[in-house]
Amino acid sequence: MMRRSRKMWRRMRRSWWRRRRRMTRKRRISRRYGKIRDGGGKFGEMGVAKEEEYFYKKTRKELDSLQSDRPKQIEHLKKSIENLKNELRQHEKMLEEFTKKK
Repeated sequence: MMRRSRKMWRRMRRSWWRRRRRMTRKRRISRRYGKIRDGGGKFGEMGVAKEEEYFYKKTRKELDSLQSDRPKQIEHLKKSIENLKNELRQHEKMLEEFTKKK
């Protein structure tokens, strides 16, 4: 087992205290500043209303984009079905020609 020097021990203790100080400082700051909802009063109500409005608009926008994309997707699928039907016809013709040759 290695022995640690005095410098090493001092450095370790110093870094521990620095981390400890930073953590308590963060806790104090977070206690001081809370969420708007927790503030209460008209300011809190206004914050809640704005937040709800933001999420309502966001979901509405997503739904509108989905609805506008739906006809495009349907059209694309119809085209791909037609293409596949054409390919199937071509393969059937090739198969018929191959069987006639034999």
